[in-house]
Amino acid sequence: MYADAQLVMREACALLKPPRRVRVSDSAAQHMFVGGAGGYEGPWDASMTPYMLAPMDRLSDRSVEGVVFCGPAQSGKTEALISGWMTHSIVSDPCDMMIVQMAQHEARDFSKRRVDRVIRMSPSLRQLIGVGHMDNVFDKQFRNGAYLNIGWPTISQLSGKPIRHVALTDYDRMPVNVDGEGDAYSLARNRTKSFMSRGKTLVESSPGHVVLDPDWTPRGHGAPPTHGILGLYNLGDRHRWYWPCPHCSALFRAEWENLKWNTAIDDPVAASQTAHMVCPDCGCEIGPEFKAEMTSKGQWRSEKDVFGDSHQSKTASYWLQGPAATFQSWQQLVYNYLTALKDFELTGNQEKLKTTVNTDQGRPYTLLTSNADGLDAVMLKQRADAYAPQRQVPAQARFLTIAVDVQKHRFVVQATAWGVDGQSWIVDRYNLVNSERIGEGGERLKVSPFTHPEDWNVLDKLLDDEFQVVDSEVKIKARMIVSDSGGGGQGTANSYLYALRLKRLSRCDRFALIKGASTRNAPRIAKGKPGDDRIKVPLWIINTTQLKDETAANLARPEPGPNFINLPDWVGEWFFRELSAEMRTATGWVKKRKGDNNEAFDLCSYNRVAYALCGGEKINWQRPPDWAAKALGARMAEADTVQETGNKKYLDWLREHGRKMNSE
Repeated sequence: MYADAQLVMREACALLKPPRRVRVSDSAAQHMFVGGAGGYEGPWDASMTPYMLAPMDRLSDRSVEGVVFCGPAQSGKTEALISGWMTHSIVSDPCDMMIVQMAQHEARDFSKRRVDRVIRMSPSLRQLIGVGHMDNVFDKQFRNGAYLNIGWPTISQLSGKPIRHVALTDYDRMPVNVDGEGDAYSLARNRTKSFMSRGKTLVESSPGHVVLDPDWTPRGHGAPPTHGILGLYNLGDRHRWYWPCPHCSALFRAEWENLKWNTAIDDPVAASQTAHMVCPDCGCEIGPEFKAEMTSKGQWRSEKDVFGDSHQSKTASYWLQGPAATFQSWQQLVYNYLTALKDFELTGNQEKLKTTVNTDQGRPYTLLTSNADGLDAVMLKQRADAYAPQRQVPAQARFLTIAVDVQKHRFVVQATAWGVDGQSWIVDRYNLVNSERIGEGGERLKVSPFTHPEDWNVLDKLLDDEFQVVDSEVKIKARMIVSDSGGGGQGTANSYLYALRLKRLSRCDRFALIKGASTRNAPRIAKGKPGDDRIKVPLWIINTTQLKDETAANLARPEPGPNFINLPDWVGEWFFRELSAEMRTATGWVKKRKGDNNEAFDLCSYNRVAYALCGGEKINWQRPPDWAAKALGARMAEADTVQETGNKKYLDWLREHGRKMNSE
């Protein structure tokens, strides 16, 4: 068979057509169809998200080098900016374009769910797409010469090739430093430089980094000092979205600070139903029924427009916040925030709060425990309490955990008793320093966990260790023991060998190894596996930054309650210095002074992991499991009563008989 010569000539002539002088938003409205997966299907409607028009059209403005857009979820930013610009770069102004997602897996998903659907649903794109090898997951060639690549942030993807249009999506979930070569935005801009004023770089994302200075004071349209998308926004011309008050017609920012609700209502559902905006000029309340009208009349205003500043930039930057998002109601915004706030109050975990502030509200998060000095040792010592002598468990506790921190010549051990709603009491703290190895003089040598695997056997003591309950002769063992999986030298390999030994002895049900995650966005606690697949031992990967945030918040609580950490009076000042040895930075927790010990702070976090692994965080305290149903003091009293009546042996026989009957 032969190709149709007329068709070949027609397609070849299409390559000679000059680019159309049309705005990106007009090109998207004319050629782009969206939808699929059960949602709206049809032409892209600019009237749904009018706040996207100006940022889209700046992408064809040759006076700027790049466009930065920070916005919340449910605002239509990815559809308008990424898919809209892609449509313009294929149909109206054919050129090479790269879309960069945060990782390879996400790039594959983005290609199939976003790019392929837009191409399949849009006739103008569908008729231009190549066939066979010209259309695969990461590379797409079009008959008019346009070339689209979907990549991810690695130095091999972002270097060595000129690309006229580069779009980075979900920027704040990308590495801050790409393979040690710099930030993704700078690397992407270098790819477009050879095209001079026609080259353009786009960045869009919701915020994902914490505020660097919690004492920052707002000025003009500037965002708080932070990394990522808002750091880039601050370098641009700083546009904010304003809409008119339906009562006085004054323009005000469509932002979180102007969203109010009835704070006297404790129930999140009922409180969220009172959500409304307040005009800063006339003070009038504005109900949700006015949102669509205000959005249609809204406008972007730069810092220079509003404040008359002479700030000039070659980057067009825009910041939209959650209240203006078309597909996110004010009621839902308030509800998400209040439920996340309640979760923080109950657990000390800030992640739900951070997520709703970042993705729903479109704002950077300020850590509630973030300050220049971190926790205060004097304050912590002042609230130390004589709740129990060392190695004795308070009667109101329900169970016990132990955590181990591994050092060069010692194992640092800290035991914690747990009660209702995660309240805890530190009941012991000591070092294991002597190994089972004997020196030339007959003395026991110091442990060396990083070099001698047999030294880990001293941890067997923890499996059998018993702690006395206050005012009782009864003793209990730890329900869960966790240990750091080593460190320098052969520490990690030695820890795996020890756990494997316990497994062979059938003693691994109450012991687990933990290891800090390598990325800041890692899950809080996730099951992992050792590097050697042949060694199957319990290993859990933990997000130490997130867990330390929780620990710091719980230590900072002024009075007992959910997740409150009770501190003992039998420890010295050194213990409180260890608790306050670190401070929170934008990248995580770091020591205030090099060389300071921080084991107490680490072990509080590790014990929280042990609490989670034995099911403590999942307990419904209205209907707790048998092993945590009653306070230890009450359980011991019941046992004494049974023993006094002479029925204990009978009850023990009855339980054993019941187990046998059930098994049969």
